[in-house]
Amino acid sequence: YVYGLEGDHDLAKRQASPPNTWRTVFINHHLQAMLPDLHGRLFAAARQADAGCLFDPERGQLSFRVCEYSTVLPGGGLRAKFHHDRGSLITLDVMLSSSDDFEGGEFQTVSDDGTGSALTHAFDRG
Repeated sequence: YVYGLEGDHDLAKRQASPPNTWRTVFINHHLQAMLPDLHGRLFAAARQADAGCLFDPERGQLSFRVCEYSTVLPGGGLRAKFHHDRGSLITLDVMLSSSDDFEGGEFQTVSDDGTGSALTHAFDRG
């Protein structure tokens, strides 16, 4: 059983994807109850990735603002060149499929050198 709200059509529209190509279930604050080990591992990864740059990992008020389980279908994708997660200190993306299970798709971020160029990163299951 998956808790949350499905945001099929709204998210596809917001991501500029064609209809029926992007499905998302918003798990949000239910992640810790549903998958406590995963919650702990993701929170530890956020602390490690940031390592004192943006936030104090000891602050008790830190939490996951949004937790989404997304399925991107053929033709779907995030087409907004400068998409960012407003209100987030750090964003974690976890691939649940092997890259051998589908064709296409790239994980990109915007470089921090001021040029606005896209950086493509290796992204696979795990």
